[in-house]
Amino acid sequence: MNQPRTLIHHLFKQQTKPKIMKQIYMWVLVLLLYSINVNAQNFFNGSFENTTSTGCDYNNSNADFNGKMSNVFSFGNPFPEVDIKRLNCYADTIPDGDIVLGISENDAIAIELSSPLIAGQSYEMNFRAYGNTSFSTNMNDLIIGSSLTSNVSGTSIYTANLVADVWTTYSFIFVAPNNGSFITVSGTPTSGGWTDIDLFAIQQSCPTTVSFTAPADLCLDAGLQTGLGGGTPSTLVEINFTDPTNDGIFNTADATTSPLTVAPATAGTLGWFNSGGLQCFGNAVADYSGSPTVDGLFNVDASGNFSTPLTFVDGDVIDASSGTTGWGIISDLAPGTFNVGFRTLSDNYGYMNISYDGTDIIINRAVINPNPGEGITVGALAGSGVYSGPGVTDDGNSTTYTFDPAAAGVGIHTITYTYTDTDGCSSSASDTIEVFATTLTFTAPADLCIDAGVQTGLGGATPTGGVYAGPGVTDDGNGTTYSFDPVAAGVGVHTITYTDSNGCATPVSDTIEVFDLPTVPFTAPADLCLDAGLQTGLGGGTPLGSGNINFTDPTNDGIFNTADATTSPLTATPATAGTLGWYNAGGLL
Repeated sequence: MNQPRTLIHHLFKQQTKPKIMKQIYMWVLVLLLYSINVNAQNFFNGSFENTTSTGCDYNNSNADFNGKMSNVFSFGNPFPEVDIKRLNCYADTIPDGDIVLGISENDAIAIELSSPLIAGQSYEMNFRAYGNTSFSTNMNDLIIGSSLTSNVSGTSIYTANLVADVWTTYSFIFVAPNNGSFITVSGTPTSGGWTDIDLFAIQQSCPTTVSFTAPADLCLDAGLQTGLGGGTPSTLVEINFTDPTNDGIFNTADATTSPLTVAPATAGTLGWFNSGGLQCFGNAVADYSGSPTVDGLFNVDASGNFSTPLTFVDGDVIDASSGTTGWGIISDLAPGTFNVGFRTLSDNYGYMNISYDGTDIIINRAVINPNPGEGITVGALAGSGVYSGPGVTDDGNSTTYTFDPAAAGVGIHTITYTYTDTDGCSSSASDTIEVFATTLTFTAPADLCIDAGVQTGLGGATPTGGVYAGPGVTDDGNGTTYSFDPVAAGVGVHTITYTDSNGCATPVSDTIEVFDLPTVPFTAPADLCLDAGLQTGLGGGTPLGSGNINFTDPTNDGIFNTADATTSPLTATPATAGTLGWYNAGGLL
């Protein structure tokens, strides 16, 4: 459930306080990006089981509580009284393990995270809470916050409205407002209200939308299909910048060694320039100490002067419509956490998530779309995409794959695109592709008489999905069956054809014969009297009934000759044909 994390943490300290005319810009942007692999994001002691407390341990001061509980810290004021409770310590049920905490309106605790949050990234958190009415019916709602320290309530990220005498699961997604190492829980000032809490868990929120469109259906002999894609989010690239002086700080010393190279090179060449002492980071043109270019990490008006910062929120799309004279900014920005967009001179769009406290800047992440001209969705993380399915070979570049219809075979196949971000969260989407046969088979139904009636539900062709046609044929439109009307076809031999509607195979045919009914004239005998008696041997109908006669072969050799004559007579079947025999007259059989 928990996923591995990759943190991009970039910290620098402002070295100067440059001024331009009446504006004071307090930005020196460090561009030293590095990655740290850490364990899965969670709480060290989210169920409060790691404690030396025993029994029903009520009304702990901050110091007492902190001496008994690992990685959970009490800092309530003015009268902290956190309870460490077990079953039957005013707790009828325990959601997980043996321990729950009881907090009042004066209490506040900080639960330590296994690794700091990444400002600007999304997380999902869950916990259980119980509005305990053992002492008061007042409900003491909980304020959840993100804090850098263990003794201060953090920036609010959620408020839990409690339900009386019921353990309720609270689940929410939030964007980290800072790089908090603690999640704080505090009560609202409701006199007498007590709340039991347990089972805190957190994980980074996975990508919300992954989509994939398979290529068009094709014939079995279409050959290897290469360079296919169709999965989104398109694979983005995490960008890293060199530090020319290799001191971890970007300042005027770095400006003299511009341009700054970028990895990967598809991000373009970016550089520092200094205009009136303002150190900015933007696209390299030629003169890094001259006027700012209109493309890059700043916003300028038509005269080349800095204007209002353009910042973005998660979900915004940065593309050609996001700005006209350049956008994103590294100056004139108030303290806080922001997404700033940029475009390189090679027309690659990207964004940086930056936290600024008035002195230091932390670049939480920097991501660029490697495909020139394509926009980028703020909040999207660099990651990897993998295609899979019958006949699919992933190209290993997180972007394209190859499809072999012959390897997949005839039929409908599912291709899946799985996207994994840098935090190890994966989501997938699937679509289907059909491979059509290049060889058809068809067998017509048995011959029939013209009065046999309409024959329905006929088939006989493979693979299904085609169309039947011919005299007396009505295709059912389902790719599988048809009807045949012998009257509409008429007497004679007719050709029924089966055609592949996808154009992948040569049509196939077979014949069916419709037989006419015989004409049977009949003349009744002459009229007669009632007492004329039984009339036998009557006829009058034509043609007369006839049938094949089969004779025995006495020597059983399939040949009738003199050897058979000695065994005459030859019997016939049916017996009504009489008994026949061979005779020999002067050698004549």
